[in-house]
Amino acid sequence: IDAGMVLPPVNDPRFAYRPLVRDRLLVALPARARDRFARGPLPLASLAGEPFILFPRKAGASLYDLVVGCCERAGFVPRIDQEAIQMQTIVSLVAAGMGVALVPESLRHLRRTGVEYRALRDSTPPVEIGLAWRAADESPAVGAFVALATEQTARLGASRPWRGGR
Repeated sequence: IDAGMVLPPVNDPRFAYRPLVRDRLLVALPARARDRFARGPLPLASLAGEPFILFPRKAGASLYDLVVGCCERAGFVPRIDQEAIQMQTIVSLVAAGMGVALVPESLRHLRRTGVEYRALRDSTPPVEIGLAWRAADESPAVGAFVALATEQTARLGASRPWRGGR
């Protein structure tokens, strides 16, 4: 693998990291469960009794801690029934009716049948998504890919393109 989309932190000096997007969290609900919830943005507390699908902490401590922390601030500890290491898998499990998930807004573009994305009424910290690659890699292809990913993320109007440097 020459480069990959990752959730920070990237604390290994062998890797370079560039933040690309800061996304807000959305709720991914099974479409067949939408009638159990009020229309419009949802208060996070309304998910207190729901089974959650989440990234395992060992695979993404920042996202795991963000989601659990948001739930705790809303007055409950999420009941984590399923874990998955890929966001596409999390969304597929939601579509299968296995539970709900808090996911970065950019996943809305997956348009997975059986999933309804809803905004949260609560304010939540943003989720940063970035690009990592081997710091010592001087390949022109990797350099071009990093530049292209940075440019395209901003051009395509990602939810919150990164405006800072690094």
